[in-house]
Amino acid sequence: MNEDGLQFVSTILGLLWMSQVQLGFDPAIIIILGGERFIEIERDGRQERLIPDKLMKRALCIVSRVTTCWKAHREGEV
Repeated sequence: MNEDGLQFVSTILGLLWMSQVQLGFDPAIIIILGGERFIEIERDGRQERLIPDKLMKRALCIVSRVTTCWKAHREGEV
């Protein structure tokens, strides 16, 4: 970084131009206006929405793919 400033700037610009999927955000989680989150899945040939209730487990370090587990319910159920 100290020896090659151009490489540093190129790296930062590359990160800024990446999409959310390329940065590692899960495209299955959809956030709409107002901050509501849901996950759309297909089960038995039908689309369903799962609403995340609470975070159950998240890895505390960066290791390959970071897995986050959520407790969720189907839309319309509690």
